[in-house]
Amino acid sequence: MKRLFTVAILAVTAMPLAAQEASPESDILRSLRVIQDETSPISFRAQEILRVILGGDPIGLDGLRQILSDPKTSLETRLAVVTAAVGHPALALYEDVLSAILSADEPEFLARAESSFRHSRLPDLARRLAATAADLVVDPGRRLLAIRLLAQIATRDAAEALIRLWSAGEEPFAGPAREALFLVFPVRFRDAVEAESYFVERKGQDLESMLREALAGASGGDEAGASRRFLEFARRMLEQASAENLVALYLACADVPEVRRLGAERLAVYPFADREGPGEARARGRAAAAVLAGLAGERDAAVRVALLGAVRALVETVRAEAADTAFERVSMCLAEEDAGVRSAAVSALGALRDRRAVEGLTALFDRLGGELPDLRIAILDALEAIGNGLAAWVGEKIRAGDPEERVMVRLVQLLRGYPEDRSAIPALAELLKGGRGSERIRREAASTLGIVGVPSGVPEAIDALCVFGLVDEDQSVRVIAATQLGRAKGEVPGKVVEMLRQRLTDVEPSPRVRLAAARSLLRLRGEAAIPEIAARLRDEEFWQEAVRNFLKTDLIGAGDAVRAAGFVRAICREGMCERCIEAARMVLDAQELTWPAETAALRIQVAMDLAHCLSEAGRHEEVLKVLRDEVPEVLPAETDLEAKALLLARASRATGDAGAGLAALAALKNGGSSAVLLERAWCLVALSRFDEAEEVVVTLLPTEEWGKAAQEVLDAAAEGRRGGAPVTPAPGEAERLVAGLDDPDEAARSVAVRRLSDLGKEAHPALLRWFESRSPEQVAAAVAAIARITGLPLTYDPGAPEEARKVALDVVRRALR
Repeated sequence: MKRLFTVAILAVTAMPLAAQEASPESDILRSLRVIQDETSPISFRAQEILRVILGGDPIGLDGLRQILSDPKTSLETRLAVVTAAVGHPALALYEDVLSAILSADEPEFLARAESSFRHSRLPDLARRLAATAADLVVDPGRRLLAIRLLAQIATRDAAEALIRLWSAGEEPFAGPAREALFLVFPVRFRDAVEAESYFVERKGQDLESMLREALAGASGGDEAGASRRFLEFARRMLEQASAENLVALYLACADVPEVRRLGAERLAVYPFADREGPGEARARGRAAAAVLAGLAGERDAAVRVALLGAVRALVETVRAEAADTAFERVSMCLAEEDAGVRSAAVSALGALRDRRAVEGLTALFDRLGGELPDLRIAILDALEAIGNGLAAWVGEKIRAGDPEERVMVRLVQLLRGYPEDRSAIPALAELLKGGRGSERIRREAASTLGIVGVPSGVPEAIDALCVFGLVDEDQSVRVIAATQLGRAKGEVPGKVVEMLRQRLTDVEPSPRVRLAAARSLLRLRGEAAIPEIAARLRDEEFWQEAVRNFLKTDLIGAGDAVRAAGFVRAICREGMCERCIEAARMVLDAQELTWPAETAALRIQVAMDLAHCLSEAGRHEEVLKVLRDEVPEVLPAETDLEAKALLLARASRATGDAGAGLAALAALKNGGSSAVLLERAWCLVALSRFDEAEEVVVTLLPTEEWGKAAQEVLDAAAEGRRGGAPVTPAPGEAERLVAGLDDPDEAARSVAVRRLSDLGKEAHPALLRWFESRSPEQVAAAVAAIARITGLPLTYDPGAPEEARKVALDVVRRALR
């Protein structure tokens, strides 16, 4: 709750006008609604509560009084009001807070509300409570509550007020005032006169100064319960104590070990930078010296554990100012019988990172045998922090085995800190080979082999992962082995590639292993691995998790434009148009890739590949956009110019602008290739320039290249000259033409195919219905006919596995929708 109050203070101080000016009534009501809105964060509600208190508006304060007194208001909201009310000097809701505490019957609310008064440094709060406690006309219950709350405030004002109440001798208030005083100032005075005299004599001292003197006497005297009172006060003052107090009052407390423990634990988390300011370094030095001095003579095990924790927290200062002393005194604790002390000493030695500790730590590990696994794990943690060429020692422990799985796992993990030391690799290989370890141990062994052996090409590590890791009965071991083999550098042994290929086949039942094998093949071989994994590229998960992720992370993420462009080309060569489209767009859109002059041609090639695949997929509008946005007007190579012109012509013709296509082809020098001539003829047919189309085919196209494509152009021109059917189909024409695909006469079927090709997408719904009506025996022939009509690369192999056949049929259906 203190944290909430602090956040609220900061929020308001950031808006001084809001804190100084009275808010309009509408703002006050808005704040009250926010405070009562239990769905808003409590920190936000606390901010609004403080805003209302700061404003001092009577309407707002009345609203807070109602919220505080309403039992339906949530506990958190009421406590937030209490905290803000007792923490702000205005004390505007002081009486209301007392009433709320008096009337509450919820133990949690009472405890937390009273704790809001704890350690308050507002003088006015102590004075108001003292006035309430001394007021004869105030309700006795309220007076007793004020006394109880004064005990929460550890200030001199509170102590003096309680002495006055004790001196007055009024019952039933004198006794509670005396007991409350002992909580504020835990010294048992004989009577109120002695207490008052003690405070009068030390009028110029603050409470903490008086405490040094008073508690020293309380802890060393014979009065029963002094140690208990001392401990209680030490707990209450712990958060306020300075580093000097912790050293002088807590660590130096000879008679109460618990106080020494509290001091050491507080030093371990003490905010030196925030509390000590410019004197931080000096305060740390004094604290470190006191902690080490305490270790020399401390006999209580719990205190020694706390002191060792403080050594860890102050380790930088300890290492800089007293490294030898620290090593000596912490090392002595390794011989302690108490397991907690030994464990804390082990952790402290690890934090000190003193190489002299290695001998003692390894000796202690050996002495423990198979006992105390937690302590042995702590020793291994410390040895890892120190680091001192321990691979051989760790290897011996792995060979010897350990009855505790966690210790074996930690031993294996420890070897990762010595990637250049190969001495323990045989021991790791044995864990995979012999199946000596549990599944968890084998997983860690496979991971560690990949870290310490594979990158440097150690044959034993690679062989163990290939021969044993990739065929382990545990799926996770196989995944790790397949992944770690991808860390190999330079020329990769053929065995690695072959074993990874096998994991891609149906021999491997786990999709996770297949994905890991594919990722490693891609890392090892780059674009050369595409043909090896091509059979699975249609699998969406495989594509996303392996191939696409490799392109995004390993190539694009690494800024490797050359390899990224080559990767796209490799996918295109496999005829995977949809995959190529996605990959090409990733490369072209990637902000991480830069294309200097020497790689500019590669970017153009990626764009051309994208345009080609979009054309194959019939997405002609996108083709035109890519060519316009990504491919420059002037290309360095004639072949690139021709490819661009062909793509432009086909896309333009398909979108009804055959004239633009013809213009693109006309810009080519020397007439172009046979493909260019054929496309020019098709554009002429689309423009109803049939004679010119025939002339292009008959006169310009070489005789040896005449074939079905040329004949189709001539047939289309002839049909057009005869006034063939319009592009827009007549009602029912598409269905009649589709029915003609089943005509036994080959010539009739050819006419139907050509006319359906002219109709384009207008015929697709009828084609889809015809396709869906085919029997399994007729499907292959139907797909071939649809491929001829649409010009799409549709295939169907009736002998393929069922999953592949389903994918092929889905492709046909998507193409016709």
